[in-house]
Amino acid sequence: MYDHPGDKHGLFDHLGEKPGLFDHSGEKPGLYDHPGEKLFDHPGEKPGLYDYPGDKPGLYDHPGEKPDLFDHSGEKPGLYDHPGEYLFDHPGEKPGLYDHPGEMLWVCAEARNPVKQIIGFFSWKLCIGIQYLVDNDLLEWAAEAVAEFLYKEEGLNKTAIGNFLGEREEMHLQTLKAFVELHEFSDLNLVQALRQFLWSFRLPGEAQKIDRMMEAFATRYCDCNTGVFQSTDTCYILSFAVIMLNTSLHNPNVKDKPTLECFFSMNRGINNGGDLPNDLLMKLYESIRNEPFKIPEDDGNDLTHTFFNPDREGWLLKMGGRVKTWKRRWFILTDSCLYYFEYTTDKDPIGIIPLENLCVRELEDSIKQYCLEIYNPRGQKIKACKTENGGRVVEGKHQSYRMSAATADERDDWIGSIRASITKDPFYDLVSLRKRKVINNNNASQD
Repeated sequence: MYDHPGDKHGLFDHLGEKPGLFDHSGEKPGLYDHPGEKLFDHPGEKPGLYDYPGDKPGLYDHPGEKPDLFDHSGEKPGLYDHPGEYLFDHPGEKPGLYDHPGEMLWVCAEARNPVKQIIGFFSWKLCIGIQYLVDNDLLEWAAEAVAEFLYKEEGLNKTAIGNFLGEREEMHLQTLKAFVELHEFSDLNLVQALRQFLWSFRLPGEAQKIDRMMEAFATRYCDCNTGVFQSTDTCYILSFAVIMLNTSLHNPNVKDKPTLECFFSMNRGINNGGDLPNDLLMKLYESIRNEPFKIPEDDGNDLTHTFFNPDREGWLLKMGGRVKTWKRRWFILTDSCLYYFEYTTDKDPIGIIPLENLCVRELEDSIKQYCLEIYNPRGQKIKACKTENGGRVVEGKHQSYRMSAATADERDDWIGSIRASITKDPFYDLVSLRKRKVINNNNASQD
């Protein structure tokens, strides 16, 4: 952005001068060719980064355009032409390469490793980062190479790794297989293997992604430990039982902790119709009770990353709780929660509505059209929270939430998205399906 790296100029070199964009007509300079000289633009024009048609724009020539990754036409630079420069996003634009509109992004001048720079920049957009590495011959687009990169490279976001591995495209499926095969599970009991596996990424929240990843784990574990289980289905079901046991034993919100006898009972008949040895189950139970799984924590403690890839987002009118007025709010639906904000650029929501055990329906209203209502079918207060004017977070007091969309189609789309998000724990659903498969297969073999 500046022609002389190391100089820490503002956008204009000398306060008080009225800068144009270019000094010399016809030349294709950087943003300023000669810092300190008076630059002239063209009266009446609203300048972009470049004033002349035909020049390749920098990151943003005209608001609304998709940003270009490179500043200079014809060059193939690193992610930044001059390490240590500031890059600015523009408030109000839908972010492309940047996650936080209006924020300033900084690349450390001391970062000499281009891969490390790219990892930091694309931490939450792993697909874009990998594509950039591939396009610049820093990574081979092959399942084994990408899997090794995800497994060994330090600094990668563990949630992003999980989302990448869980995709259903063929390249992602092959990468998942190669990634799991990098784990060595020989002579490890199931809990030990799960500890290793679940530390290398974070399980995504989508049931189909979890299913693919745990199926790959079960296959690899059985390949490394032949004879322990009669089928990969047994390993798959028991793996989920162990994960759910970990949650039940160590989640403070779970009051009734499962006993060893309960763990025996929930795993009866899963070994091709037979029972697993009690001593095997007892060792797994004791291991989890004595030491919970360590789940990798990613950098960043704000909610921005929660909204990276929402199920749905958009403006709705929301009726107030105590004061029945309608206010325009920006809603984001993700991870079975509905968040609402005052502005699209806000980092923190002013309200959060967990959707577990709630229902949604179309509603007629005498004042507003195209209404929908989120409600508790038991008539109980919804366990939501909101932020008061002083910044204090308080529990909401709604038994229902009423919103109004701009059109009937938009209302119906919101209802469909919210219904899809209101699901039971995917672990239980996946285990139930696999148990039925084992029982059906066992019955078929006996006929």
